[in-house]
Amino acid sequence: MPIPPKYIQTAAQRALDVRKTLPPSRRAGTSVGLARARDLARGADLSMRTIRRIHSYLSRTQQAYKDARAAGKDIETSKQILATGLWGGSRALAWVRKQLQK
Repeated sequence: MPIPPKYIQTAAQRALDVRKTLPPSRRAGTSVGLARARDLARGADLSMRTIRRIHSYLSRTQQAYKDARAAGKDIETSKQILATGLWGGSRALAWVRKQLQK
């Protein structure tokens, strides 16, 4: 089972850290997203089912992430950017695609 690369682990940990500093009204992340972030941050072995779920989430929300970035938002001012970070960050999409192609 694949282990997420360091840049994905770092993105997930950063999102968890930023989330802790925000007031509840500005926090992003469902229980599934938080569990995923914890798995990614600790470098857990990921099943193909989990990799497919990460792919599904990041593919589905990619445009909203791009729109938030284009609007000048960052991880502290956009719930979408924060949520993407919890799922490994925008760069994770390319990695999960490679894993699915293997």
